[in-house]
Amino acid sequence: GRTTQMGQTRNSAKTADIVIIGGGIIGSAIAFRLAQAGVKVAVIDRGEPGSEASGAAAGMIAPQGEMLEPDPFFELCKTSRDIYPDFVAEIEDLSKESVDYRRDGTLLVAIEAHECEELEHIYTNQTRLGLPLERLTGADALKRVAGLSPQIKIALVVDGDHWLDNERLAGALVKAGEKAGVKFHWRSTATGFKVEGGRVESLQATDDRKGGSLTFSANQFVLAAGCWSKPLAAALGISLGMEPCHGQMIEFETCNELPCVVRAGIHYLVPRRGRTVLAGTTPEYVSYTNLTL
Repeated sequence: GRTTQMGQTRNSAKTADIVIIGGGIIGSAIAFRLAQAGVKVAVIDRGEPGSEASGAAAGMIAPQGEMLEPDPFFELCKTSRDIYPDFVAEIEDLSKESVDYRRDGTLLVAIEAHECEELEHIYTNQTRLGLPLERLTGADALKRVAGLSPQIKIALVVDGDHWLDNERLAGALVKAGEKAGVKFHWRSTATGFKVEGGRVESLQATDDRKGGSLTFSANQFVLAAGCWSKPLAAALGISLGMEPCHGQMIEFETCNELPCVVRAGIHYLVPRRGRTVLAGTTPEYVSYTNLTL
């Protein structure tokens, strides 16, 4: 690339077999597997590791808790959950970091009539499929997890739904990817594509740390930028049905360690290390300019 007297890089060209746009858990996991297969991979991300949705999630691996009707997407999620323990063990071994993967199960609780009907629906559909579930009365739920509301009418124990510390997983995936040969470019914002003959030839990006621009040439490109994928795909004439969603969570300490995840509809309590608990969430569909506080 061309360098100014101040040391800033201008129009620096980078090449790889595959360039991945987005360095969250999805993009980093794809890059890790490709590098293991001997592919030269570059990942670019507009932020730092885990700075977007991958760091803000609660870390639940919970397809059963969200399955009202069986469909192909549920089968995909269930298959992913079933291979997650081996995946996590591999990442922890390579990164030498723990991601606090826990298999203590999830407790789904209901108070209002419509919530009880939903849990009954989940129980009926999943037991028909042979999926393990345990149905509890409200009193039994209070015995299972101390401190819950006595207003709870029914609850379901889902032993197969697990959770982990997603912030730790995001960091561990980057370390494992780097060991496998992935080149990460943080604080590099994708701005557009160069298209020739109906295919993407290169990607343009800004270097937000050093200034200047970067050009990434590759045989293939993977778009894994979360909600930011929509405007990038629009530049190629592709319409993606997604909208940015903003939400809040609170983290606090409890008197006693929470023994499992507790969920009521879209709301949840998720244990972290020790007596720390995450509580969420509030979905707000906002514009891209309002995504950061």
